[in-house]
Amino acid sequence: MVTLIQTPRQETAPATIAQKPAPSGRAALRRAALIVLKPLFLAAGALLYGAMRIVEPWRKVRVGMLSYERLGHLAIHSEIFLRKRVAGTGLDTTTILVSGPAANTQLLDMIAREVPVLRSRWALHLYFQGLRPFVEGTRFHEPLPCSGWDYHVLAASGPQMKFRPDEDARGRQALRAMGLPPEAQFVCVHSRDKAYLDQAHPYFTREQWAYHDYRDCDIANYLPAARALSAKGLYALRMGSIIEKQLGDGDPRIVDYATRFRSDFLDIWLPANCKFFLGCTAGLVNVPLLFNVPVAAANYVPLGFASFRAGDIFIPKTYRDARGVELPFRRIVENGAWEWTDGRQFAQANIEVVENSTEDISALADEMDARLDGRWKPEPGDEKLQLRFRELFPKDHPMRHFPSRVGAAFLRRHEGLL
Repeated sequence: MVTLIQTPRQETAPATIAQKPAPSGRAALRRAALIVLKPLFLAAGALLYGAMRIVEPWRKVRVGMLSYERLGHLAIHSEIFLRKRVAGTGLDTTTILVSGPAANTQLLDMIAREVPVLRSRWALHLYFQGLRPFVEGTRFHEPLPCSGWDYHVLAASGPQMKFRPDEDARGRQALRAMGLPPEAQFVCVHSRDKAYLDQAHPYFTREQWAYHDYRDCDIANYLPAARALSAKGLYALRMGSIIEKQLGDGDPRIVDYATRFRSDFLDIWLPANCKFFLGCTAGLVNVPLLFNVPVAAANYVPLGFASFRAGDIFIPKTYRDARGVELPFRRIVENGAWEWTDGRQFAQANIEVVENSTEDISALADEMDARLDGRWKPEPGDEKLQLRFRELFPKDHPMRHFPSRVGAAFLRRHEGLL
């Protein structure tokens, strides 16, 4: 989870601690030490909990854990917490967060500038085995939830994470190294594939991670949009940390950043400084939201997911039955598939999740670019189509009220799905 409309993510023991098999004698020794030390962790946790209660009349203290292993969760859960705090719900409180090895060190550094973060593995174990049993479910626990209704939080206050002047200078230098002239505008382009989870989180096998595959999409389908942006004088930077295949395009304004220039720092700085972000339902799409950068999101799935922010536009994936017949969106809502987050559910129901076409993605990117430049002109009937899409969902669902919009050309082309 995502800029995504979703249920709050449950806080669980990190997979690198709880699930990854011991690869060596050192790991086995560490696990044995943790078992031996568990009573000490509990004793220390009890003392800390008692101290928090004692100082409560003078200073509220809360503890929680960052969703550190996956970039999307680390980004949006942290920003929602920080914006809620500055809105007046936590300025009189000292919140201390713990974190393991983060999906992005730059983002973790920026979070730590705003709130104390303990990054030690031992602190993480102390939290899980010693302190959390006492504070969970009490006012002393800060769970950092995020739900579809939190778009109100993003609208209520501005970005909380900021780059230092030296970091901005570093980012501009990196753009020059990529061949971008000074003041050139660029768009970040990203599509999700299998490679990242398979390599970055090997505690699951390819078969175990396959339940996420319905979210994947082919970067080749984004390439025509990148070329169209290039023709307008914009640069397109293909984003990604670990990817399946290179972009392989000869256009000098289309830069395969993921294979040639990628770093933790630029994975955050580039989405924070682009004209807009052209992405999909992958964790990286949450990063521009931290900085109020517009998002044009293709291939959104499940159907009940939407971008959080006013000014964003998105288009969902479509669905086919076993005969290859397109399924109306109302069918997807009625059978509950609009909230499925496991590819096995679609397979068992004989539903195929279909990527957006190159035409749909190009139209989405063109609409966002035109809106930002003040060139966008809606057609008669566009607002009615937006309303029909929202009315597919139950009255108490966030999709009835979300501030982003579905791509206009997509709704015109696929009106039959409504």
